[in-house]
Amino acid sequence: MTKRSKDGKRSLASRVFAMFLLFTLLLLAAMWLSQTIFLPKIYSSIKLANANEAISIVVSRLSSGEELDDTVKEVAQYYNVNIAVYDSRLAEVSSATAVRYGALDELRGTDILRLYKAALENGGSYTEQWQRRMPALPFFSPWYAESYLEDGEGEDIENLISVTVVNSDSGAQSMVVLNSVLTPLSETVDTLKTELIYISIGAVLLSLVLAYFFSRHVSRPLVKLNEAAADLARGDYEVEFSAQSGCREIDELASTLNYATEELSQIDRLRSELIANISHDLRTPLTMITGYGEIIRDIPGENTPENIDIIINESKRLTTLVSDVMDLSRYRASAQTLKKSVFSLSSLVKSIIGRFAKFTEQEGYTIELDCERELAVEADELMIQQVVYNLIGNSINYTGKDKLVRVRLFEEEGFARCEVIDTGEGIAEEDLPHIFERYYRSNSAHVRPAVGTGLGLSIVKSALDAHGAQFGVISSRGQGSVFWFRLKLYGGEPREGQE
Repeated sequence: MTKRSKDGKRSLASRVFAMFLLFTLLLLAAMWLSQTIFLPKIYSSIKLANANEAISIVVSRLSSGEELDDTVKEVAQYYNVNIAVYDSRLAEVSSATAVRYGALDELRGTDILRLYKAALENGGSYTEQWQRRMPALPFFSPWYAESYLEDGEGEDIENLISVTVVNSDSGAQSMVVLNSVLTPLSETVDTLKTELIYISIGAVLLSLVLAYFFSRHVSRPLVKLNEAAADLARGDYEVEFSAQSGCREIDELASTLNYATEELSQIDRLRSELIANISHDLRTPLTMITGYGEIIRDIPGENTPENIDIIINESKRLTTLVSDVMDLSRYRASAQTLKKSVFSLSSLVKSIIGRFAKFTEQEGYTIELDCERELAVEADELMIQQVVYNLIGNSINYTGKDKLVRVRLFEEEGFARCEVIDTGEGIAEEDLPHIFERYYRSNSAHVRPAVGTGLGLSIVKSALDAHGAQFGVISSRGQGSVFWFRLKLYGGEPREGQE
């Protein structure tokens, strides 16, 4: 068995082994109690219940005035008891004997009178136990007597005597006396004890063997999973979780861990790509700032407004990159608290497009807006502003040679839907599920974006997730891309089936 670990905790195998063994011991203890200590009481209670049932049958016939002899005999034979019926003068009216050596044979007139008075004092019924000494059997006694009187000569036999007084409609009283023999149980109990000793020894040995193999069967796949998880923690993403235990829960755990391994492997790869891309984005402006700064310092007359603008622009790009990384980290950590307010999404989109005006004039880009009417929403205005800005900036970076970006804003089933459309190369189908994921780039060849830092879509996803908004992308190779999101209209109700 597996020993205790260094922290003092028991292994799963030892716990399963102990629980299996404890269950066996409790089961054996219950058998010992029921078959030895409680057996006489259980047997007596059953005999008493049968006696009461037999008496009720005789009493019902006695009250109806029907013939008693046949009924008394049938009841005595069926319940294996002795029955006697007495009239109001305590004279025997009917009787039947089904059990030998019962106490009913020893009852005298004084005993019957005592039982009658005891029944009257107890509301018409009375029960007591009577001991009768079994007579010695001769050597030639019949086999059935020897088999019945198992304990040998001179054994005291416990008898149960039940008495019921019956009042007829005419006012006359009758008394039914039933005698049930409680077979001597000492020999039976001793036999059961001997049998239970062997049964207990065998059961404990069998339970030890079964508990050992069962605990090993349960713990072995978990030990393998734990070893594989340790390899995963050390950075081995090639590890495979294969339990094959036959237990559904363990197999599902192995499948989940395999899925987690794939995701961690992909995240690690994308993180490496992101670090490389960010390093590139940081290196370029830093190189330009350093280079132009040295030119201004070392070459007279190079302190021109154009050179200063380049340094300023690259510094702003660095600031934007750091800001985007911080925003992404804050959104992912759920540290950003929504500050909702009611505002016009239409006006917000128009103002953001206006911020791109100087850039579109210089670089020749065209941003078209298609807005039906003013659409008001309730959301965090600054976060939605960043969402729209990043989506437009992303489309500018990846639009086609026509340098056209279209923004559509319209009402859809109680929601305000915003679409940002470019005419670029589009996104491959296998990349669509991951385009909003952290660290992801659909094009492995990193290109410095014309606008933004390349982290825009990750920020978009985090911000819209914080709002519980619907969003997505529609794209295919050679057809451009449509990035969209929906916010519930302020005061509007979504139709059935919408969230």
